[in-house]
Amino acid sequence: MKPADVDKLYGSALQKVEPPIEFGSSEASRVWRDLEFAGFTWRVLFQFDSKSHGLVQVMLQRSRLPNAPKAYEAALAALQSRYGPPDLVCGSPQGGASASAQARERVWRLPTSSIHLVFLDIGGGELQYNVFDWPPAPSEGAWPQRFHGRGNYPQRLLIRYHPTARNDLFLPGCGR
Repeated sequence: MKPADVDKLYGSALQKVEPPIEFGSSEASRVWRDLEFAGFTWRVLFQFDSKSHGLVQVMLQRSRLPNAPKAYEAALAALQSRYGPPDLVCGSPQGGASASAQARERVWRLPTSSIHLVFLDIGGGELQYNVFDWPPAPSEGAWPQRFHGRGNYPQRLLIRYHPTARNDLFLPGCGR
């Protein structure tokens, strides 16, 4: 599927990204800014191969948000409702306190497509929430409030869709 095919499919919901956002050997040249999924608004980036211009991956993302755990829970529930439990549950490499980011990833490997739900927390090298134990036990109370400077929420959520046959799009240690 080429950019023109995606344009025809989604019409006025899409905007061209000029210049495209580079992702290694691919680039995001189309964006859908306000897709509603699991009760939250996501930005959708369509990534195309830089040479062949074929669609490589579709990535939904939420960034700079104060309610990342709730959005993660909602996306996880929606994906599990549709596809069942994830096939892989992975964490970021063990970089310790010096690591620049910590991540938790759940992967559904379907016959033709794979789906990755990724929670990134860039909070001083440590994961602020244990996403393997979500939701928290009632004895632990609600999610702790996190306060950051305006526009500086060091958390990001991604949902990536790509062909399962593209092993290069799996992270080392998480499906590859």
